[in-house]
Amino acid sequence: MAIGQQIYSRYHTLNFNPPETIRLFPLRDSAVVPIYGTKGSACFDISAAFELGLKITVFDQTNHKDQVEVSPELEFSLLPKERALIPTGWVFGIPHGYSIRFHPRSGIAWKNGVSFMNAEAVIDEDYVDESFIMLHNHSTERFTIKNGDRIAQGELVETVKTKFHITSIRPTNNTDRIGGIGSTGI
Repeated sequence: MAIGQQIYSRYHTLNFNPPETIRLFPLRDSAVVPIYGTKGSACFDISAAFELGLKITVFDQTNHKDQVEVSPELEFSLLPKERALIPTGWVFGIPHGYSIRFHPRSGIAWKNGVSFMNAEAVIDEDYVDESFIMLHNHSTERFTIKNGDRIAQGELVETVKTKFHITSIRPTNNTDRIGGIGSTGI
């Protein structure tokens, strides 16, 4: 089944009509088409895409950069305190006026102590190279990623451009709020 048909079939099955279509260009056969896990899911799942001979960029806990080859079983182990760029196998064709936001998967973060290095990844509409997920192992245990494992979630977000105006008049509070960090309670 062609990639476009897979996407249409999945949306049709979930009775979901996306506001825009994201074009997908696969860089390797192992790239998994992003899907929404449920009809009510806000984000689509992003999976790891490995192949034999693929090298992954890793920084260890001493900030030493290295290239580590995936195993013959198409697995990659993220050691404690390491961070790595995990390939998705996709170049996303993002519609004009949108971006894709990648978010950590809560289960991996909670159960394994593995999350994003940068809290959220923003893929701009004019980025036309492979998208990677920047994972960090905060735990003291090895975390193994297998080819096809869901490692992140993504959403299509409308880009709202703004203008900036320098003013000599300090903004005033337009609500009853008093204070900042921690001012609204425990």
